[in-house]
Amino acid sequence: MMDATGHITPYIPTGKAGNLQVIIHAVFLSGAITRVWIGAKSQSALITITVLFHLASSINTGMTPGATVLGLFIGALVVGVICSVQIEEFITARIPAYAILSHTWGDYEATATQWNSRFTRLKRAKQAGFAKILSTCKRARRDGLSYVWVDTVCIDKSSSAELSEAINSMFNWYQNAVVCYVFLEDVPSDLPDQVAMLDVFTKSRWFTRGWTLQELLAPDHVLFFSRDWSELGTKKGLASAISRVTGIDQLCLCKEKRLQFYSIAQRMSWASNRSTTREEDIAYSLLGIFGINMPLLYGEGSKAFRRLQEEIIKASDDHSILTFNPTDSQDSLLADHPRLFRDLGKIQPRLDSGLTPPFHLTNAGLSLSTPLIRTLSSFLVFAVLNCFEEDARKGSRLLQICLPLLGKDNVYMRAREPVFLVKRPFKDPETELRYQMLNITTSTVNSYLVSYFTRVYPAFGGELDHVMKGFQDDDVNKSGFMLTFPRGMANYRIAAAYPTGALQEETSLFSPSFRVAGQPFSHGLVVFEEARDSLSTSSITGSGESSPNPKKIGVYLAQTDEFVSSHWMCRLVSNPDERLYQECIDSWPFEADPLNWEHYDHMRHYIVAARSQLVYNTRPRQVVLVDIVFDADAISQDNSSLRYNLYLDNLFK
Repeated sequence: MMDATGHITPYIPTGKAGNLQVIIHAVFLSGAITRVWIGAKSQSALITITVLFHLASSINTGMTPGATVLGLFIGALVVGVICSVQIEEFITARIPAYAILSHTWGDYEATATQWNSRFTRLKRAKQAGFAKILSTCKRARRDGLSYVWVDTVCIDKSSSAELSEAINSMFNWYQNAVVCYVFLEDVPSDLPDQVAMLDVFTKSRWFTRGWTLQELLAPDHVLFFSRDWSELGTKKGLASAISRVTGIDQLCLCKEKRLQFYSIAQRMSWASNRSTTREEDIAYSLLGIFGINMPLLYGEGSKAFRRLQEEIIKASDDHSILTFNPTDSQDSLLADHPRLFRDLGKIQPRLDSGLTPPFHLTNAGLSLSTPLIRTLSSFLVFAVLNCFEEDARKGSRLLQICLPLLGKDNVYMRAREPVFLVKRPFKDPETELRYQMLNITTSTVNSYLVSYFTRVYPAFGGELDHVMKGFQDDDVNKSGFMLTFPRGMANYRIAAAYPTGALQEETSLFSPSFRVAGQPFSHGLVVFEEARDSLSTSSITGSGESSPNPKKIGVYLAQTDEFVSSHWMCRLVSNPDERLYQECIDSWPFEADPLNWEHYDHMRHYIVAARSQLVYNTRPRQVVLVDIVFDADAISQDNSSLRYNLYLDNLFK
């Protein structure tokens, strides 16, 4: 500290050392150093050389008495001025204002050991790894900052403990920086216009690296620079271009929407096209984005990403972590890489779904509690998740997401891709509003176990073969319908299906043939009857007959044979039999124009809704999910806590 005579007197800091973070002190000076006091001190079993100095021409460093400063001041000649580039350590509570550098690593990066060698630093000052650090210091001084942080030299990677602490803290360090400088060494500054700049800018390697994702998201203020340190723009100013290349919402980039409000699947999708040099780093680079801390175990390979997901499940009840396609992963329970979430950037948490029962991993699998949608097969159910997909083409619409599960007795396995229900709006606005307001899925929560293939298949192998084979048959690689019962089948059962052979009960698929339909589209009739005995709900008699005068309801379905823009119809019929089907072959009694077909029908306490289309990425087929409800009068009771209960009561009268 300088006294009145201009001489420097020593200031010895006090306080306990702990939670140390390494900062480069970037004070540019314009005069010679007249006297620097250097002493040694032992504190908390840590012996260091302590240096503290102030010159009249230096800027205010923001240091306060009691702050612990560790390191050695070293001078270097940079662009005609003296630059102090010593490495210092601070306790968390006394960290001064600082800038932080984001960059991609190359072949000649500086290390902490090299940077602490004055001879090495002077010798390699023009090498890329050293030059960008000095340029960072120069820019920080121009912005009125005395300190910068650079990962290459501020982390001693020879110490596994320091490396682990740094990686677990890095998101916070970027978040707390006054400004983040992004150095794009592959973007020139002599581009002809803004359009050319944006084109080169969005193709920068920086947008493909795993570690730079958190460096983009964490800081409030980000400045981008070209290879010669010409300023390209800010994160907010370039948010539109950045959003297009990264898939990240502009509200998130501009800090107008908190990171926690984005689903697990959305955040994973942002990392899906990024890569890291070390396999484990694809997981470690995401710790801060999910608010997770965990030890680093280099050498564990892909297990690191599994451990990350296990930690996320402990801290979050967001089901979107399960929306990846298990057929693309070596692990059917958890994804083995963020790329499995590549197309899931529109999945959002469903905040209006109430409290989600806790779920957790066990040594036998994943223990879940959700509503289950039943099918005709006793081995196939759909688990209803607490997230939805936003239809970007039609705005923010709730598209239900379900997991197909194979198994029995509340023990299942994942062997099929998630079902994303692509819904079409109803023609009638009143019907659209009515369907959007009610939730036809039962509110009853089932507890079950999603286990591994090696556990479930041996237990039900022969019976599961019929289900799995049914999805692979060529006969079902065409347009059809999947019959589902979001509230169960109550006391109803299948009585008949026309044409004969079109219904495949083991997969709950109904696929009428186009060749024998008598119309320019496929169509068919499924008949349900009230069961008055203990017969199986899935037995179909050859004649379609059952006990005398049972209650019957028919669901008539039709679909055009167009893979790109298929049209379909569903109608409830009160007197269903084979004669109706034959009449439809000869003379179509419903709406003739497929463009005007209805996707919803309601009769007494029955509902059929066929507005949802199952998307199969691996097969060229149009499968329409048909929701059939037998107790519509009970829906308002399930939604009794909702404000529109009176509306629902009137709806079902």
